[in-house]
Amino acid sequence: MRCSLGFRACVGIVAAILMAAVALGRIMAMRGQKEQMRFAALLAVGMCMGAFAAGMGVEADRAAAADLSKSPISAWTFNVTGDARLANGRFRMRAQASRDDAVFTDVWLYCDERLYPGMTVAGVGRLQDLGEGSWAALSRSQGVNAGVFLIRVEERSYRGGLPGLIDNVRIRLIEAFAPDSSIARAFMAACVLGDRTGLDALGIGAVLRRCGVSHLVAVSGTHLALVAGACAALLKRLQLRLRARAVVLACTTAVFVLLCGAPPSAVRAWLMVLLHEASRFADRRSHSVSSLCAAALIMALLDPAITGQLAYQLSVAAVFGIYVVNPYMRYILEVLCAHKSFHASPLAPIAKQLHTLERAARDMLAVSLTAQVATLPITAAAFSELSLISPLMNLIAAPPIALFTAAGLASCALLPVPAAQGVLFAAAEPFGQQLISLLSAASRFWWAALPVFGFVRIASIAVPALFLALAWVAPKLKRGYIAFPLCCLIVSLGLWYAGNRCFAPARICVLDVGQGDAILIQEGSHAILVDAGPEGSLGEALLRNAVFHLDAVLLSHLHSDHYGGIADLAGTIPCERIFMAAGSVSSAPEELVAAARSLDSHPFEELSYLDEIRFGHFLLTVIAPTEEVDGLENGDSMFLLLTYDDGRRRMSALLTGDGESGELADVLSRMDMAGIDILKVGHHGSEASITAEQAGQLGFAYAFASAGAGNPFGHPTDRCVGILADSGTLFACTKDAGDIEMVPTAEGARPRRR
Repeated sequence: MRCSLGFRACVGIVAAILMAAVALGRIMAMRGQKEQMRFAALLAVGMCMGAFAAGMGVEADRAAAADLSKSPISAWTFNVTGDARLANGRFRMRAQASRDDAVFTDVWLYCDERLYPGMTVAGVGRLQDLGEGSWAALSRSQGVNAGVFLIRVEERSYRGGLPGLIDNVRIRLIEAFAPDSSIARAFMAACVLGDRTGLDALGIGAVLRRCGVSHLVAVSGTHLALVAGACAALLKRLQLRLRARAVVLACTTAVFVLLCGAPPSAVRAWLMVLLHEASRFADRRSHSVSSLCAAALIMALLDPAITGQLAYQLSVAAVFGIYVVNPYMRYILEVLCAHKSFHASPLAPIAKQLHTLERAARDMLAVSLTAQVATLPITAAAFSELSLISPLMNLIAAPPIALFTAAGLASCALLPVPAAQGVLFAAAEPFGQQLISLLSAASRFWWAALPVFGFVRIASIAVPALFLALAWVAPKLKRGYIAFPLCCLIVSLGLWYAGNRCFAPARICVLDVGQGDAILIQEGSHAILVDAGPEGSLGEALLRNAVFHLDAVLLSHLHSDHYGGIADLAGTIPCERIFMAAGSVSSAPEELVAAARSLDSHPFEELSYLDEIRFGHFLLTVIAPTEEVDGLENGDSMFLLLTYDDGRRRMSALLTGDGESGELADVLSRMDMAGIDILKVGHHGSEASITAEQAGQLGFAYAFASAGAGNPFGHPTDRCVGILADSGTLFACTKDAGDIEMVPTAEGARPRRR
């Protein structure tokens, strides 16, 4: 790459030297548990430094990416290097942007047509900067610095020679599998060919991520072991010499790695197989951790930027944890599950079989827990959710997915016999349906996965650190040392959940959901949400406020920054009812209808002028609009008067949606609203949200607006803030204050310190 190859090479070499030094130290000196723990810490530091430095190195590519904007996209060619993913009906591939035979930078290539690795294309399109945010940061850390939307492909070419032949076979296999036509085919294509478009098209990918089993369908060492085992069994029957068998095995597994698209996890596993065989030829004892470090070193030297790729980091971290830390995790589970034997009992044969099954399940659980703990800091930083049911779901899903892998390999062999291949696909489909039904059911629990925020980020670092500290200071344990803290933790979590679910204090909370509105009203076991914010932020906002159930959601009007978060509730927070203004149900957009259907809630219900909703000591009254509306304009927003009175405490608020001064004037002309405690400022604090006369007439003590940091509209505007300040109101906005919480008192509403 122009400008940055030298710097990246230096970065990669530094990371590689760190890994090599650590690996050498492991080979020469490491013996006991404590030494392994020290090695774990040292390798983690080396990997983090290498990945961080690679991320810095990618910044140099942004200058090269800027060259894309200096000439039309049609002047460039794009060499596709990564498999396609399907999102919003469009394929996304990684590609190298070139001009005049010089590679400039890597880009995300978006196209309505699927393109395969090894293809070089040119056409008409447009450039899109990645901007800022988590997705942009993740892309740049992997060496991708721009997005290109290819509107029309005008030229295409394929690689020649053996790589081109393998590309052609892979394309034929993917087309024969038709992964978007059934669940079983999607699983097989992912496990054997590394093609995940079927999972994306069928909506399975989101379920797998939430259950924490996505890695099971990503081609890795497990899949390679199945191929290597089958090949080794066949070679043994052929009675070939050891060296000949090793060469054939290496070539066969190499072909498999290429057929599945050569993902980093599969390349890492293949290199470890080669190193294992090489150690046998050199008459040296094979050492798994040393092989892992050497494989990581080779990959970093061949492609320095790979140290910033998430798949590489997860693969190395997970396998390292399994090799080094898994024995201790297995030991902990053995201590917890220790039980008396039944050698002298008539049930001894049955007990022995059950013990064998239990041990196998315990070993699988230990591997899953170890991998999750080892990768926790990486996954928490990279993903928006952290699966809590991953260990259990891995235990359940691993056996059937291994069967899908075996069936997929058999299907590849049956490519010349389409009829037999079709029979195999049909036979596997019921198993795929049952598996995804089970995973979907498990993913619907709110506690299945936690949004990554606050204490979750802290826990992602604290849990691995505490586990390593435990292994360091307590190599031998008693059951009580483990069981008692676990019981205390479970009881504490249960009490915390029950307290927040059934005995929540009365409050109004303006949630920080970015550029959108979402207002939580809660008391005891009741919780209602007025508006749901934009898609992607509501689930986190509710869970960080310990809200696990909603009686209802009231949508002030039908703009996506007020209803988009309904999609976030599916599978996380149960919601019983959704209310809208009278006349607006028929205007509900398709995405809102689909999101509401996924909640299994009642059909939309309409609220008319002066309708009331009472829950606990709260009363919500609709005070606008007075007639039916379609809900498509800001002026159609429902105005809600909220009051609270339990005989000792009181509170009142006016919630205005995106209504502005015109709609507010209409309300004030019909009703006396003087003396309310809280005003939720209309339309995020826009220029026309309120007038000075209206602020004086209302006489509220507090005013709040909901807006996103850096929003392009300038909300809340200086004019709005100035009017509120001049009226003597205490004003706050979520973009500055985060969640804003108010509670009732004998004197009215008061803010609660968080």
